[in-house]
Amino acid sequence: MLHEFLLAERDEILALCSKKIARLADSMSSSDEMERGLPVFYDELIEVLRADADIDESREPDNNSIIRTL
Repeated sequence: MLHEFLLAERDEILALCSKKIARLADSMSSSDEMERGLPVFYDELIEVLRADADIDESREPDNNSIIRTL
């Protein structure tokens, strides 16, 4: 699942994003806001993906989804 990958690689992905933000924003003051907001956004993204995966797992397959898997 995507949320599991993002969670497992969280620190490395956020570190790479921070480097890129610093390089792109260089002297812009908004880079501090991005640095603080990125982990919040990232964690919320993981939660949304996790909730979506939980919903998909709890659904019973309908005839259309069974046909698509054949």
